[in-house]
Parts: sequence; C-alpha cells; structure tokens
Amino acid sequence: KTKANSAPLKINSKVKVGNLNADRLDGLDSSALETLTYTFPLSGTTLNTKMTFALPGLRPGIYLATYAVTAQVYGAGGTLVCDFDNGQAEQVINNNFVSGGGRVFVSAAGVLDARTSTYVFECVTDGTHFDVPSPAGPASVHLTRIDKTINTPTTGVGS
Repeated sequence: KTKANSAPLKINSKVKVGNLNADRLDGLDSSALETLTYTFPLSGTTLNTKMTFALPGLRPGIYLATYAVTAQVYGAGGTLVCDFDNGQAEQVINNNFVSGGGRVFVSAAGVLDARTSTYVFECVTDGTHFDVPSPAGPASVHLTRIDKTINTPTTGVGS
C-alpha cells in the first residue's frame, strides 16, 4: 500500500528483485520486442519459365516485404513477374518489367500477412528461361516483422 501521491516502489540498486521481472511486457519476453529482418539472397538457374524460392525459418507474422530482382531473361518476350504465393491462388506484392529480352529488374514492397499461410517467393517469365541474379546486379527478398498495420484512407487530388 502507498500513501497518496507517492511512488509504490523506489529502486536504489541494480540487483534483481525476485518475482519482479521487468523482462516481460504484456506477456512478451523482451526479445520478442526486437525488430527482426529476414534477408533471403536469391540465386538460381532454370531451363523453365518459373523459379520458386523457399523462405526457410520465416515465422508466422505480419511483415513489411520488399524485393529487388535482377534477372537475365532468354528467348522471346522478356516479361518477368515476381510475387509471394501461398499456394491458394493468392499472389501478393507483385510487379513486372517488360523488355525486349535480356537483363530485367523488378522490385516491389508491401505488407505480407503470413500469420495463417506459408509463402514462397516466385518469379515467372514469358521468355524461354532465366537466371537470377543477372550479371547486372543482385537479387534478394527482405521481410521485416511488424506488429500490426493501420489502414488510413487518403484521397488523391489531380493537378
């Protein structure tokens, strides 16, 4: 019990007090409050039009997902489309780049909700096959764990 307008506890030592563990906040260990980014360097060669990359060790959660992929596309076409896929016809955070074939670059960013689905990262071309990365640059996926998102509507104004 404390007197009115007085602190219930006063600390004058760094010694740990039994049954008073400040390492837990809202039921979470302090390590759960750290920002964590998974980085997946991408590398592969395929003689097909699709390449899939597993995301090993990715725990369920909400992530800010970014990727940048350079590739060497062979054959006609030259479109490269990359996205995150959960195997349930839900493809998210995709982008594509069209060229006359050769070196291409794609990048995108968005929020990936991996709380209830397991995702892979995949790239598809309309060429005959492709290599990742190309000699022009690296390719990687970055997933940074975030606690939650808040959707705030905004309106664009033409000029």
